[in-house]
Amino acid sequence: MPDNPARIRHSWDSNAGAWTRAVREQRIDSRRLATDEAIVRAVLEGSPRRVLDVGCGEACSLLLVAAPAE
Repeated sequence: MPDNPARIRHSWDSNAGAWTRAVREQRIDSRRLATDEAIVRAVLEGSPRRVLDVGCGEACSLLLVAAPAE
């Protein structure tokens, strides 16, 4: 299948809303059960004073890192 930038962009745009809702509502089991915690642990392991989120999306991982420890 050839790489078609317009098709990829359309697919991304079509799915962005559903992905955003799924992440915000914590409906992705793998993220909730493992990935989110692994990301936070990896970032905090370096004891950063500041964090710059250069990923794409809702900055959910950054919000988890910034959240006070429970």
